[in-house]
Amino acid sequence: MLFIKRENRDPYINIATEEYVLKEIEEDTFMIWHNNPSIIIGKHQNTAREINHAFVEQHKIPVIRRITGGGTVYHDPGNINYSFTSRGDRKKLIDFKKHTGPILDFMKETGINASFEGKSNLCIDGLKFSGNAAHVYRDKVLHHGTLLFSTNLNMLEEAIQTHEERYIDKSVRSIRSRLTNISDHLPYPMTVEDFMQKIFKFLIGYFDITQPYELTKKDLKRIEILAAEKYRRKDWNFGYSPKYEFKNKLYYNDECINIQIFTKNGLINKAVIEDAKGMRYYHIENILTDLQHIKLIIRNELKIHTFEDDTENYLSEHLADHLF
Repeated sequence: MLFIKRENRDPYINIATEEYVLKEIEEDTFMIWHNNPSIIIGKHQNTAREINHAFVEQHKIPVIRRITGGGTVYHDPGNINYSFTSRGDRKKLIDFKKHTGPILDFMKETGINASFEGKSNLCIDGLKFSGNAAHVYRDKVLHHGTLLFSTNLNMLEEAIQTHEERYIDKSVRSIRSRLTNISDHLPYPMTVEDFMQKIFKFLIGYFDITQPYELTKKDLKRIEILAAEKYRRKDWNFGYSPKYEFKNKLYYNDECINIQIFTKNGLINKAVIEDAKGMRYYHIENILTDLQHIKLIIRNELKIHTFEDDTENYLSEHLADHLF
């Protein structure tokens, strides 16, 4: 097994590195890494449904879709990520207990009694500190997980606080759990860097590895290309979402205006904006049609149009905030 140490904290590059290692590195591997603040969406999720759009926009948090299933997670430098790739019998490749075993052994060595719970979680006293997901590619599997060490849990909660009731779709939903940081359970204080070094040393010994594997310049260049052509693109991060319907309402002069949009591949392909008397706002509906369902795009598009009607002017200023 090869040990690939990652110093880069760019989430686009790190998520691309996982896919590249899975598909291009022949040997079994493991990586330890962490990201700058970012939201990582499961492959089969509806991105619009999973994030707090206003919070993400305010804090300029990247939103990236990964190739594994499962739910949405929040990354920051206080969260440590681990990734394994390995070959085997395709029917037996996804094995959460097997791949989390070394992590649980390490936790025990640090003096923490952690356990595997549910389908893919690691917990301390019933509180989740690690979620895991996997993706099979031919005869290989990518298994990865999070380790909440000193993550800003308030930021985490805010970033993924959503209005799920407004969406109608068949996407994979995130299951919210009660969370904890590993640092709160250590027998003695430790920084996240110290903790990462201990994991490095433990896993190198666990897998009997003599030295880290360095990605070549060619590898790094191809990873950059993959990040640019896939992971930095909105058509992957947002457009890959299953088709969905969104409903909401806003009020102007004490009158209710109902909003309904239908999207496919991340694009609004139909919009219905109607007041209680059945009055439709076709001009705005037409503007929304074929736009990406992304707040900044919608807001900027509405700004460049002029409206003579007072209600339409109000809608043009406030609609983007009510479409999520």
